[in-house]
Amino acid sequence: MTHDIAPSAPRRHPGRLWPHAWWAIVGTMWALGVVSLLTIGVVLVIAASGLGLLGLAIPRTRHAGHLGGLAGLAAAPLTLAWLNREGPGTVCHTSGDVTDCEELWSPWPFVAVALALVVAAVVLVDRRRMRAASAA
Repeated sequence: MTHDIAPSAPRRHPGRLWPHAWWAIVGTMWALGVVSLLTIGVVLVIAASGLGLLGLAIPRTRHAGHLGGLAGLAAAPLTLAWLNREGPGTVCHTSGDVTDCEELWSPWPFVAVALALVVAAVVLVDRRRMRAASAA
């Protein structure tokens, strides 16, 4: 007795996800390093560079996952959006008898750039995966 099994949807392999995660972490560290360059940024840029070189040395991450770095770069505009979350305009805060005012930008352009980076990375990864699947 034979059983006919209908083909199922292709399974996603978790092993294929980690190169993208690796490069997303590298991109995030680079982005946050650049945003905070005057404080801890130098350490983050050096660490991101080391992880990037290590990623290039590992064959699995060398040929896959680069586009994850594009999504990781979204951390910089998201950080700027968060810092400007009360904007746009002049925002004043009072603590005791001290009033501190600052001019803030609108956070929405930064959010738009971050979303564009993430969407672009997802679309490009999906296109690359579909192209590889059709070639096989």
